[in-house]
Amino acid sequence: MANPIQALITEFKRQLPGAVATAVFSIGDGLMLAVDSDVPDTNIDAMSAIHANIWDRINNFLKILPEEICGGLHSMILEVEGASFFIVVDAQLQVALMAGVNATGNLGMLRVMSNKYLTKLKPLIG
Repeated sequence: MANPIQALITEFKRQLPGAVATAVFSIGDGLMLAVDSDVPDTNIDAMSAIHANIWDRINNFLKILPEEICGGLHSMILEVEGASFFIVVDAQLQVALMAGVNATGNLGMLRVMSNKYLTKLKPLIG
């Protein structure tokens, strides 16, 4: 039987205009649960660890700010030359969904579709 999380991530990548990668990783341990990437020579384990590390560092930064100013971290956009990445977490801080689009991708669509697929993902995680 196919992995339902992997199937959902693959569907997400197929539906997202300009997508280069989609993935889900565990917030607690940083493990990649599913990935679909067109990026050649991508080290999935390294990608998972880096995303978890980025998330932890930004969360630690936010802890020094008053909560009434920033609250908790729910999502972030990382823009690099040629691509944009959006990372969003579920309300229970169990998993993060990451999606990347090439330079022709639409950031609004990236955000809307990421939140839509995070909602679809939640029943599969538990």
